[in-house]
Amino acid sequence: GRAFWILDDLGAIQQYANAEAVKLFSPKPAYKYGGAGLPDDDSKAGQNAPEGVILDYILPELTDSAVISLNIKSAAGDVVRTYSNKKDDNYQRYPGGPSPKTLLNAEKGHNRFLWDLRTDDISPDVKNVFIYGSYAGYAVPPGKYKAELNVNGTISETEITLLPNPNIVATEKDWTEQQQVLRSIIASIGEMHQRVNELRKVKKQLNNQIDVLKDNKSAEKIIEQAKELIKEIDGWEANIVEGRIQNGQDVINWPSKLNAEFFNVKGLADATNPKITEGIKLRLADLQAQWEKGKAAGSTIKKSIETYNEQYKALKLDAIQL
Repeated sequence: GRAFWILDDLGAIQQYANAEAVKLFSPKPAYKYGGAGLPDDDSKAGQNAPEGVILDYILPELTDSAVISLNIKSAAGDVVRTYSNKKDDNYQRYPGGPSPKTLLNAEKGHNRFLWDLRTDDISPDVKNVFIYGSYAGYAVPPGKYKAELNVNGTISETEITLLPNPNIVATEKDWTEQQQVLRSIIASIGEMHQRVNELRKVKKQLNNQIDVLKDNKSAEKIIEQAKELIKEIDGWEANIVEGRIQNGQDVINWPSKLNAEFFNVKGLADATNPKITEGIKLRLADLQAQWEKGKAAGSTIKKSIETYNEQYKALKLDAIQL
């Protein structure tokens, strides 16, 4: 039969001549559309191009131990997103947690990879705490970027041009404000998750000390102090994260805590239209004020931990208890 064949990007083919063993080809300018729909589930329907920047690159034959990385950098040289061909051995899947990192293809010859126009995922997470939201990073604004492919020390670079949606009227100030708001939200989530993880480690140590010293009569007072400190930590954490939620229906049973509220505002601010509404600004200011109180309460717990350590040392307890 007869048919029309359309190849909408010849860039990689045109750049193949005299290509080096490691080569990252220059992509065509990409548009930041946002909200693109998918075709119906019909074998006759075409497939929409994915939103993002398609990066083509060629590689020599590599060993299994070869390390490949791809850095996306802003015009100012700041790293926006990092990818690798190696899995994160510390990754743990659980309901409502972050998705595994997208791995780079590392096959001999031609490879294709999609940068989804987002920054690195939110980090750290809090293990086994369900989040009704996304750990994905936020979308970057239109502008100039650079892709840097590193294959065992051999680097290939190319420029990226990200164009704005022509149907959206937005000023440079709008884009700048959106990015500032999103960075602020991500920073606050990272801070509170880091503090929760630190205090969970403290709690684990306290529980271990209680178990080890439970038969030591001279340690009765310090055991009670450890229990009180655990209660203090539990009370603080209960206002920051909700550990009882295990699925999307549990969010009805228990109210979202501070970190989930930040995730919600992040989803609202990370919109295709960069204009930040007054509602988002007011809600974010309220949440930031709550987190400032949370940080202050966390500092109080830190002082309690210091006091506990001094009293523990005063007992001159053996590091190893028989």
